[in-house]
Amino acid sequence: MKRLWPKQGDIVKITAEHHYKLGAIGVVVGDYAKSKHNAGKAYHIRFFDGTKRTCFKKNFEVISENR
Repeated sequence: MKRLWPKQGDIVKITAEHHYKLGAIGVVVGDYAKSKHNAGKAYHIRFFDGTKRTCFKKNFEVISENR
């Protein structure tokens, strides 16, 4: 069963070209939200080229889950 929200350590792939390089792969570092109301909408992602970006959940897909 697929989880609704990604969690720290999941490997993700960018699916929306306007945000960052289409097809870029990175690791979820943590949730961006500072409050319960915004939790699960955006995440900090560390890409393999060393950059760290904030991405909305709708702009990436989980390709490997951290167990």
